[in-house]
Amino acid sequence: MIKVKPINLGERKELESLLVANPDVIEQGLKVISHQLKTDSGPLDILAVDSKGTLVVIELKNEASEGHLDQGLRSYDWCRQNISLISQVYSGKNRIAPNSPPRLMLIAPSFPETVRRISKYIDVELNLVEYHAFEDVKGERGIICTEIDHGQPPEPPELPDILTLQEKLGIFQITQITK
Repeated sequence: MIKVKPINLGERKELESLLVANPDVIEQGLKVISHQLKTDSGPLDILAVDSKGTLVVIELKNEASEGHLDQGLRSYDWCRQNISLISQVYSGKNRIAPNSPPRLMLIAPSFPETVRRISKYIDVELNLVEYHAFEDVKGERGIICTEIDHGQPPEPPELPDILTLQEKLGIFQITQITK
């Protein structure tokens, strides 16, 4: 048994280094093909390919951030528009399926409730991954990643047609108060 203690990664760069060196902690079979790739949307943290040849766009944060999803979607958009070029440029390292849409993966120690709630409605294959960093007695650092379920959009409630407008508004107000 190895003793470890939880640590905070002060620098996002350290998080990136740990994940680039050990992509299997994120997902089995994941291979990093680039990191800090310059795009017109800013640098893309990590670009990877999964075991099925699907391009994976990975956006990192070392703290919970409301802007995480927005930034990830901008990188995703760039990759989606340039997937044919990306698959040609990186064809020597891994086979990338140019006809398959990329996946988006957000990695952070936690996610704000707003990001979790909005993630249900994104029409992109999206994975939210929380990480926990640790250090062993020798001072070596490691990381554990866990995918979290952001759920599905709720079905809207069915209202009987016989309700008056006032009754329907009352139901709406009660539903909003209880959430």
